[in-house]
Amino acid sequence: MKNDNSEEAASEKVRLCAAQLTQSLFRHVVAIFRRNDNGKPESMGTGLLVSSCADTFVVSAGHVFNELMSGRNLFFYAGPQLIHQLAGSFWVSNPPTAGDKKAGRYDIDIGVIRLLRTAPPPNSIVDKEPLPLAALIGNALPRHSKQYLVTGFPGSKTKLNPVHRIVDSKPYANLCVSPPQPMYEKIGCSSQTHLLMPFVRKHVLGPGSKRHTFPNPEGMSGSPVWLLYDDVGPNDPVQTPVVGILIEYHRSRHLLLATDISHAIKMINDNSQCPRCD
Repeated sequence: MKNDNSEEAASEKVRLCAAQLTQSLFRHVVAIFRRNDNGKPESMGTGLLVSSCADTFVVSAGHVFNELMSGRNLFFYAGPQLIHQLAGSFWVSNPPTAGDKKAGRYDIDIGVIRLLRTAPPPNSIVDKEPLPLAALIGNALPRHSKQYLVTGFPGSKTKLNPVHRIVDSKPYANLCVSPPQPMYEKIGCSSQTHLLMPFVRKHVLGPGSKRHTFPNPEGMSGSPVWLLYDDVGPNDPVQTPVVGILIEYHRSRHLLLATDISHAIKMINDNSQCPRCD
């Protein structure tokens, strides 16, 4: 019983620490929308704002950018009734052949867009700012004994007020502990390119950093995965690093799947005039 209490106390300490971080981390995260056939905003996913020299990028799951590839528009809100179009050059990873997941070739599924410089990043109205590229850490291996925080905007928690023309999109965070290596092997996924995280509904921080039961995670695609704890060494006390981008939810196994952030880092470095930051 004493050991159980100790573990529960330790878990609560981690949760409180994550709660303190969550609000500051959401400064770098935006909800991505499109307009449906009726012209109303519709949740499409989540994006991470990243800065590299004078450029601002939005990183998300590649499939979130499907609308852009079809010539349609995506956007996020930079203030009340103030829309920021995802306009600019964009790049999407080339996934493997569909149905080849048995061979361990899960989709990389990363998308990056460099926003037009004529359109400034979100301002202080909504307290959003890009995360420095140096805060993205690729290949944070091994995966085991790490604690992650996934921050995003579930589509089910996005509400439209047509009278006042306001979209209320509530942020949520899921606190995860990485599973052992055999779990990767069980589902045929490589820990070199992906991150697996158990999805536990009670390990969730909702609006105001309060404990909530997590809603349907649809709309969380593109959410950044933050590294809270690494047993190899202490984390950066100034900036919590991003190590992955959420791409899938395996409902039957209650698992979240993310792509290693190294793929986004390469896309940004290949399309930025800054010195390389591998």
